[in-house]
Amino acid sequence: MSNNNSRRTFLKSGAMGIAGFTIVPGLVMGKTTGHSDRVSPSDKLNIAAVGIGGMVLSNTTGHAGDAIWRREFGETYSNMCEWLPRWIGKNAQKYKGRVAELPVDQHMLLACIAPRPLFISSGEYDYWADSKGAWISAYNAIPIYKMYRQNVDFKSEKQP
Repeated sequence: MSNNNSRRTFLKSGAMGIAGFTIVPGLVMGKTTGHSDRVSPSDKLNIAAVGIGGMVLSNTTGHAGDAIWRREFGETYSNMCEWLPRWIGKNAQKYKGRVAELPVDQHMLLACIAPRPLFISSGEYDYWADSKGAWISAYNAIPIYKMYRQNVDFKSEKQP
C-alpha cells in the first residue's frame, strides 16, 4: 500500500466493513428496551463516520464500541447476536459463532476517529465492558494516529 493512498484505502475498506455491522442507535430505538440511562454503543460509530466532535469520550461501551470482538470476552459477539440483535445489523448475524472471520474489528472503528483525541474508560470490574479488549483495540489503532503525527502514550499491547 503506497503512502499517498493508505489512509483513503484504509478508511474505505474499514467504513464499508463497519457499515455492514451498524448498531442501531438508542435514539432510534426510543431507549424503551432497557439501558435507558446509558448511551448506545453506536454513538462512537456516529462520531467516527460523520466526523463531528473534537474529542471522543468512550465510557464502558465494551463490545460493539471499543473492545475488540476477536477477544471473545465479556459481552461477546455471539452473545450480542443472540440477546441484543436490535443493537447489531442483520449482516452481523452471518458471523455469529465465526468471529475470527469478521472482515473488520473495533480497532478500525477507533482508527477512524483519528486524529481526534480518544479517551476510553470503564470500570475495573465491569467484565462485560472488557477494558483489556478496549486497550487492545486502542493499541492497534496507533498506526493511524502516528500517521497524523499524534503523540501516543502506548508502549505495549499489554494493559498495565
